[in-house]
Amino acid sequence: MKDKYKTLVSDTAIFALGNLLIKLIQFFLLPLYTIYMSTAEYGVAELTNNLAELLLPIFSFCIYEATFRYVMDKGISEKSVLYNSLLLLIINSVVFFLLVFVINFELAFEYSFYLFFITMTYALRLNFAGFVRGIGEKKAFVFSGIINVLFLLIFNVWFLAYYNLGIKGYLLSIILSNIAAGLYLIYIVKKQLCYSYKLFDKELLKVMLIFSVPMIFNTLCWWIVNMSNRYIIFFNLGTVEAGLYAAASKLPAIINLASVIFQQAWQIAASKEYDDKCSRVFFSNVFKCYSAGILTFGSFVICSSDFLAVLMLKNDFINAKNMLPLLILTAIINCYSIYFGTFYTAFKKNIMVMISTIIGAIINIAISLFFIDSYGVWACVIGSIICYMVIVLVRIYDTNKMINIDKDFKITVPALVIVTTQAVCMTYNKIFLSGFMFLLLLVVFFKGYSIEIKNILSKIKTGGV
Repeated sequence: MKDKYKTLVSDTAIFALGNLLIKLIQFFLLPLYTIYMSTAEYGVAELTNNLAELLLPIFSFCIYEATFRYVMDKGISEKSVLYNSLLLLIINSVVFFLLVFVINFELAFEYSFYLFFITMTYALRLNFAGFVRGIGEKKAFVFSGIINVLFLLIFNVWFLAYYNLGIKGYLLSIILSNIAAGLYLIYIVKKQLCYSYKLFDKELLKVMLIFSVPMIFNTLCWWIVNMSNRYIIFFNLGTVEAGLYAAASKLPAIINLASVIFQQAWQIAASKEYDDKCSRVFFSNVFKCYSAGILTFGSFVICSSDFLAVLMLKNDFINAKNMLPLLILTAIINCYSIYFGTFYTAFKKNIMVMISTIIGAIINIAISLFFIDSYGVWACVIGSIICYMVIVLVRIYDTNKMINIDKDFKITVPALVIVTTQAVCMTYNKIFLSGFMFLLLLVVFFKGYSIEIKNILSKIKTGGV
């Protein structure tokens, strides 16, 4: 029997190495932005890029999600999956370009065509990347990400530090880095890349769209959850506060990195193993290790938030450091929504993943708008935490209908309470108390999961299942 644990660990290691290299390169980007861009410029540039992320699912129909999932299904032609997804994106590109042209004529938005090319190149890169990951070319998938951020750094240095192009240089760097990574992915899939109309499969495209269309609304709502606060702050508190919040929101990406690394491997494992008779035990054991790992790592990052702020936030951006602990907590809670959200991809049931995100988005906006006049940016921070908690609870309840795994609430809930308390302590600069909470968390996990971790490590070592 295939060693599921060993495969998951091996895949995670591959994605970890690649993503760590990516983040190492990105490490130099935030200081670059904060040195060569003002808070107002950075705020406008980020809001424009965030708008492209909003348009992405609408423009692409999230077809890249279906490309990844269906290319793994036996009996479906890889060439046909790629051909049909690219055909849809090409048609949508023409329509989107005409719309942007008309809108630009009416509104004269300075960065409208930058917006179009960011969205188009990002969608094509995601589609090729999803295809590459689905056919098992994991190293190529990871390397494409490295190429993307490496060229992003090169172009940003060129356009910001050398030519001083400001916002336009920032946006142009994103476009060109997407193109560089996309060209590499095209080279990898050149054998599957065919242009014959005979590959057009109306039924396959229909099935792929049925899978991907709900992800449009899910992705839009995630954008609302992640980015709406920046616009609420921008319109209510101004560009400076929006720039500070945007910069502070970048640092919890350390936590998101851990979840992305795991998700990239977990999506493959869950999609292949969801119908296996041993899947419940497998998924339960993975959840316990994942939960312990994310909370421990997140707790350590919270302890280190002051150091990270001094290292990464330059000039006036240092004023955002007090937001970091609670924003890191938000990222930790989001990791749980990612874990349970993967089941929807594996079981090809995407409706509730959309509904859960919609509920969270509504809650986030309501809390942020209602309390921002009284509590400023803190209303948005607290709104995000509550939003993610609700999403996680809805997904836990709903995924029980697919597969009822052991969540081990007697350990998970106290651990979450400890990390939440730690984040509050660190917000008020209670560094000693924060460190104590970290040690307490280690004790909880050592007593609670020592047997499970030893068993899994033993199975990985011996090759057993």
